Amino acid sequence: MEKIIYVFESEPIVMEGICSWISSKKDLTIRGKASTVEEALEIINFASFEEDEQAVAIIGINFRKACEARNEKGMKILSAIKDSGLNIKSLVFTDLDRGSFVLKALSEKYGAQGFVSKTAEKHILLEAIDSLMAGQTYIQPYLQEQAQEIKEILKRLTRREKVVLENIQNGLSNQDSAKMLGLSVRTIENHIAHIYNKAKVCARNELLLKLGTRGGGRCIVISRSHLPGSFDKPGFLFYFAALKPFSKSAMMSSTCSVPIERRIVL
Repeated sequence: MEKIIYVFESEPIVMEGICSWISSKKDLTIRGKASTVEEALEIINFASFEEDEQAVAIIGINFRKACEARNEKGMKILSAIKDSGLNIKSLVFTDLDRGSFVLKALSEKYGAQGFVSKTAEKHILLEAIDSLMAGQTYIQPYLQEQAQEIKEILKRLTRREKVVLENIQNGLSNQDSAKMLGLSVRTIENHIAHIYNKAKVCARNELLLKLGTRGGGRCIVISRSHLPGSFDKPGFLFYFAALKPFSKSAMMSSTCSVPIERRIVL
């Protein structure tokens, strides 16, 4: 059985690293790759398979915008694969390693079957591909724990509390939420107090952090030629760093100090 891989990734250097790694695997074949949503949708529309072929699409396009700016462009790829009826399994590959986004991507609306952080070790990505090829769902263990905790919190909330929570996650003030729902600010405050109690938190920022709506980091990719000597290894290093501004000159400096949480080598 031929194992087919599609790679949809907007960062050129990440695309190069993934494709190079996949090409080294004898049982995996790259059939298509795209760096934009439009290119990915075109590939999906014209895709066809033999009966014994299975495919996994590694998808890492525009998810940050989809999560933070309510821009659904990146999520269109997941929906298109789900609605196509093709034997393609969707594997989300992103630096948005948050339990709330896991639940969104794997929901019935978007239908992803796998979720792997870009900070994962490469053997994790291979495990995910193999699991999806075998018809199983794969979520990294620590993300699965986060998603399960969030799911348990949501189960405790009433329908109205879920709406108020969504408004909080979208950055609405209590006044804006009250106006939108046609309620008094005091009523909104009471709903929020109940949400805090059920989520076992004491403040809005703590709630957002627990739900994975804020925080996190970004994936910074540095080529081998720009690495400090102690990190002089083949391939590319993917750094997951705290969100803070870095100048290009600082990032390219061999003495650059980046607060690293995790890294992977492809």
